[in-house]
Amino acid sequence: NLGTVYKYLKKFDEAEPYFQNAIKIGEETGDLLNLAMTYRSYSVFLQEKGDMQLLEQISREGIEIAKEVNAQYEEAVLEMSLGVALKEQGRYSEAKKWLLSSANKFVSQGADEDVLVPYLELVPLYASLGLPDSSRYYSNLYQETLRNKFEKESRETTAELETKYQTALKDSQIAEQELEINKKNLLLFGSLALALVLVVVGYLLYKQQRLKNQQLQQESKLQAALAKIETQNKLQEQRELISRDLHDNIGAQLTFIISAIENLKFYQPIQEQLTHRFDQISNFTRQTITELRDTIWAMNSGEISWQELCNRVHAYTQKAEESSGISMEFDIGQSFPLEKTMPSSQSIQILRIIQESIQNSIKHSEASEVKILLEKNKEGISLQVSDNGKGFDLEKVIAGNGLYNLRKRAEELGAVLKINSTLGSGTKIKLTEVS
Repeated sequence: NLGTVYKYLKKFDEAEPYFQNAIKIGEETGDLLNLAMTYRSYSVFLQEKGDMQLLEQISREGIEIAKEVNAQYEEAVLEMSLGVALKEQGRYSEAKKWLLSSANKFVSQGADEDVLVPYLELVPLYASLGLPDSSRYYSNLYQETLRNKFEKESRETTAELETKYQTALKDSQIAEQELEINKKNLLLFGSLALALVLVVVGYLLYKQQRLKNQQLQQESKLQAALAKIETQNKLQEQRELISRDLHDNIGAQLTFIISAIENLKFYQPIQEQLTHRFDQISNFTRQTITELRDTIWAMNSGEISWQELCNRVHAYTQKAEESSGISMEFDIGQSFPLEKTMPSSQSIQILRIIQESIQNSIKHSEASEVKILLEKNKEGISLQVSDNGKGFDLEKVIAGNGLYNLRKRAEELGAVLKINSTLGSGTKIKLTEVS
């Protein structure tokens, strides 16, 4: 209780030791019910303080205690606090599970006021997950629940006034029987007083309802604006991803086609050989369209295995070798887990890094050989693309879209990208910890 008092006084540093000491005493005495209540109060304090990491820990511990003693209300509050902590840390999928569970428990307990908090938290959460319909659903559910709460309070107030009115009326009738002489005067004054009370109460109820309606409208506009901003941010991210994919994919394919055409200049004018080379270029151009479709497919797929990704890389290197005349070698380590799966968005990022690296070798390195190595070691999964070209000076080269996209994609994968190049000794690009 002292911790709660200091919390209301905004003295967080003085409040927190009381909560921690209360938990310690509860554990020592084995009073699990009071311990669950203490965890609930502490979680509310941490939520107001803004310490989300500690809030996650305390909420998880408190949930286990509440389950043990079947403290359903404490369990619901702690699940709501855990959902808030996870949401504030950007772990939206985990947060959604706890917030929905908390809301269901509050509803089953008839805690109409408490359920408003998880409903309100779910509105921006679903917007962050790119689910505007769900966000709109919980926004409407929040408003409906709030409206029902106000209507219930209004009915209770009206019933209370009706009871007072009936009591006053009965008292008036008794007084009328006892004092018949003053019957008319008492009836007149009682009616006037009652009318005045009803007018005042009605006016106050009207003002209160009007203010609540205005508040609901403002909250609805705010939630709609937040959902719109979240949607716009998601759309912008998708635009950037598609833009980079088009640059990497189409740019790489066209580079191969241009290289193949340049190589034709060195062929003798023999019809069969020219026909064969033009067929290769025609087939590779068709592959450009296929790769563009693959990009769209990958963005809409779920999970992709390393085996599928390696098949795509192998097909890509074969086409690159045929079109550029550069030897392409793709090796996979013996212990590499080809059956392991990954999100499609991650697989397309890795594929684009390989394509961009090969494209840079073809365009700039004057190499005769490109090697791709995929292996698993103690650091995790490692990807390496190297050539035997002329290399370049990293400090003097002007980074274009190619190098920028390589670093950007590695950053989005949470991986480490290293580029080593020496004039006359080729270039090596290594991506680690992509698992």
